[in-house]
Amino acid sequence: MRYSLLAGGKRVRPVLHLVVDDDGDVEPGLKFGSGTELGFGEVPEDENDGGEFLGAMLLPEEKGLGWRWKEEEESNEGWGIRMSDEEVEVEGAATYSLLSPQTTKKVKTLETISRKLHNPHWKNISQTSCQDGGVGFFKYFTAHIFSNVTCKCSFANNTCHVRIIKLKGLNLTGVIPEEFGDLTHLEEIDLTHNYISGSIPASISRCPIRSLYLLGNRLSGSIPAGDFTLLRELVLEDNQFEGPLPQNLGRLTHLERLLLSGNNFTSTIPESYRNLKNLTDFDLQGTSMEGPIPYTISSLKYLKELMISDLNGPSMPFPTLKYMKNIQIVILRNCSISGTIPNYLGKLTKLLTLDLSFNKLTGEIPQMIERATHLSFVCLSNNILTGEVPIGILQSKRDQSVYTLTLIYELYEFRVVINATQNLLQGFVIQQFYGFTFRQLPTFDRESNHSIFINCGGRKTKFDGHTYEEDLSTFGPSSFFSSSQKWGYSSTGLYMRKPNANYIATNALSLNITGPDFYQTARIAPVSLRYYALCMLKGRYKVRLYFSEIMFTNDQTFSSLGKRLFDISIQGNLVQKDFNIMDEAGGVGKGIVKEFDNVTVLGSTLEIHLYWAGKGTTAIPYRGVYGPLISAISVTPNFDPPTESVSTIPHGRSCLPISTIVKIWGCVAVAIILIVLVILWIKRCLAHALKSKGNLMNLVDPRLGSEFNNEEMIATINVALHCCNSTSRLRPTMSAVMSMLEGKAVVQEFVLGPNPSSSTEMDEVFQSVLRGGARTLEGPSNDSAAALDDIHPVNPHSGHQDN
Repeated sequence: MRYSLLAGGKRVRPVLHLVVDDDGDVEPGLKFGSGTELGFGEVPEDENDGGEFLGAMLLPEEKGLGWRWKEEEESNEGWGIRMSDEEVEVEGAATYSLLSPQTTKKVKTLETISRKLHNPHWKNISQTSCQDGGVGFFKYFTAHIFSNVTCKCSFANNTCHVRIIKLKGLNLTGVIPEEFGDLTHLEEIDLTHNYISGSIPASISRCPIRSLYLLGNRLSGSIPAGDFTLLRELVLEDNQFEGPLPQNLGRLTHLERLLLSGNNFTSTIPESYRNLKNLTDFDLQGTSMEGPIPYTISSLKYLKELMISDLNGPSMPFPTLKYMKNIQIVILRNCSISGTIPNYLGKLTKLLTLDLSFNKLTGEIPQMIERATHLSFVCLSNNILTGEVPIGILQSKRDQSVYTLTLIYELYEFRVVINATQNLLQGFVIQQFYGFTFRQLPTFDRESNHSIFINCGGRKTKFDGHTYEEDLSTFGPSSFFSSSQKWGYSSTGLYMRKPNANYIATNALSLNITGPDFYQTARIAPVSLRYYALCMLKGRYKVRLYFSEIMFTNDQTFSSLGKRLFDISIQGNLVQKDFNIMDEAGGVGKGIVKEFDNVTVLGSTLEIHLYWAGKGTTAIPYRGVYGPLISAISVTPNFDPPTESVSTIPHGRSCLPISTIVKIWGCVAVAIILIVLVILWIKRCLAHALKSKGNLMNLVDPRLGSEFNNEEMIATINVALHCCNSTSRLRPTMSAVMSMLEGKAVVQEFVLGPNPSSSTEMDEVFQSVLRGGARTLEGPSNDSAAALDDIHPVNPHSGHQDN
């Protein structure tokens, strides 16, 4: 048995020694240092018997070591004997603590761990540190920055064992010590948000570890193949891990959370992961892995969050999720999924978020999906969908972004029909109610703009002789906004696990930013950010995009480990992929200008699109920091603009793209129909009488004078009469209404039956239409406005907008 003696806080190792007492008897003993001796003898029967030495004896029945010590020659002073497993105190000039072998090893292990982590907070670790915390075991700075070591002291003889070690947000710069494996009762290690490098030592698997949090460090290498048999949570997000995922993780049947996003893993998802029967959260976004997603993922019935993106490889069918009755978040972005969207998604009643963007999905959006009553966010962008958008989605209080669609309104069923061949409208966002904020879209009689300057996310400022307009809208998560007659922007997406995210970034880290004022702020978006220069003159332009990364730091802290990557497209053409502001600017707080010359505007709209494809970090310096960021935009002509803008289009035609006109015209048409219905409701007997006499024009307000076309007015009234038909099957669909109002279809003469509809029937028809139409006309409030997002113009080279 080995012992150590602590005297005055200093450990002294013992050596075997012969102790000679005053009577000349020689006994085996231990010598500590130069003068302290412990002899294994007997406690004298007479207190007065003793000398200037330490005499000691082993007391095996007490599992301790006792000794007698005399401070002075006076026989009755300075004696004291106390026995315990871990500590022996002697009355007198000094107190000595004797550590058992296990306690000694634990203290040394903690000292080694602290040293290898470069942890300045643990000082003078002793056997009482668990109880008093005086060595820095318990230090609280903020809710996300603290040191906390939790011990369990309910073992035999009040022995303490370390159970939890949390060192969060402390910017530790060392490595993960292999000595963690020597803590035999360690259940949780949390080193979130530090600056730790190296790899995960396999020795950690020797602990009964249940939770391992290493998010936001500089860790690399592969996940060790050790058997973490009790592991429940493995969080490795936002590091530099690489290589294939180990097969043996599939043996961790207790695993509940596996978060691996923001790393450089390769290969495929192992088939063995089908055995993770208790898994609830699986996050594998922004890696370099390959598909397909194994079909055996269907066995993970307890999943609540499934987030996978950016899988390389050939097309694969939609994975089977129908048995996941608890699923709340499904993100399968850019996974090369082909085929149709399965009907069973509507049976996943707990589903909140559905993102299937950037795949190869075809067919219709299943009507069943509207049964997912809790669904609050849908993103189906960049697929090849056709058919109808389910009515329940459009009328519910939801936030959707669905792309590559054409809108055709059907008044009574409020359907949006997708026409793959016409594809006039390539994006929309509907929030809260079915409706569109066409009131926010400026309309002009002619194209008149030739330059724009925007301080994205900031106030009005001047730079290089130009005034940059302010851009302070806080709309989100999916919205369309236009503050002037020149430009607008759309923001799409949802910051995962951060519901109250901001959509404007500021210099909150007090970075020393040089350059124009607009580098102090920026507009950000979780997925897609599009800016539109509206009503532009045809010609070639120079586009300058200004960027400065202001959400990370430039030091040796975890806040400097963030990595933001996104793509840049102009007029639908990809001009830069995986753009990294910090890399191109040479650090944070430094401005970089990306200049694109000879950008052609053939119609009247110039589109700048920034899009996050899933790469980079998502939780540094905190969750929800990712996606596109831009400081300012400048668009100037490469031609001499006219001193006075001359209309280049026929009088009365809007310069907005046809996609916008369709939306505005649809809403105005509904307004006209409702107004006419009001008239008919009030004057239904008169209307029928006038119709029978061929005098429908008497319904028109005489105050209009001659400011209308008689044929168009008669056609509109006839359409309204058709819409009032009490037999639902005889009422025209909205697509038919639109065709008639646009002159593409003949307006059939409304023929009165022998018994005109009763007042009750007319009331019911009117109230039904008014209830639906009011939603279209009123839209939501400003706080949650129904919004058009990602209005992608028709291919500018097609000339479609000019026809």
